[in-house]
Amino acid sequence: MKKVETTAADTKVVRTFARFAKSGYKPSLFTRDLYLALSRSFGFIAHYDRDGFYAARFGGSAARLDTLMIMGYETFQWVLSALEQQFRKLVLDEKLVVAVAEQLTVETVMKTVTIGDILTPAQLTRCRALYPDRARIRDEVVRPNMGAINRRLGQENDPDYLSYAIVHAIGVAEEGVSANDNGGDP
Repeated sequence: MKKVETTAADTKVVRTFARFAKSGYKPSLFTRDLYLALSRSFGFIAHYDRDGFYAARFGGSAARLDTLMIMGYETFQWVLSALEQQFRKLVLDEKLVVAVAEQLTVETVMKTVTIGDILTPAQLTRCRALYPDRARIRDEVVRPNMGAINRRLGQENDPDYLSYAIVHAIGVAEEGVSANDNGGDP
């Protein structure tokens, strides 16, 4: 990634985001400056207003996980700005994706499932071939099979979260990636 110059304003808004994340994403710490910076970054849109953006991007653990994965891991077809580079570094250094994924697991898990409960043997083989590319696992294996996966698990599931869990499980099984690592994402 090309290094570009950062400004004092960029550094300040990234520090604001760090405080916001450490607070558990309290709405009161989602400042106007943070809203404006994020709504102009990572391809996010402004929504109607700051409250709408907060609700869409930080209103719950699933929304936070999606947002942080975009900020930390998604591959872009454009060069990241200095501000986006600082946000990405913070998300990766502080392991914010893992923290939110663990919170989401605490909120939503009602039963223990194994990767064999989620995927057929053929699907697992395909995922192993695609590992660690979470986006391709999501798009080529998980999304096309969501109906069958949901029936097997007896509930509606999020393809982004499932692809994250699959990449993490394959990383643990094949590479010994610990629960504190990034789950195999680049």
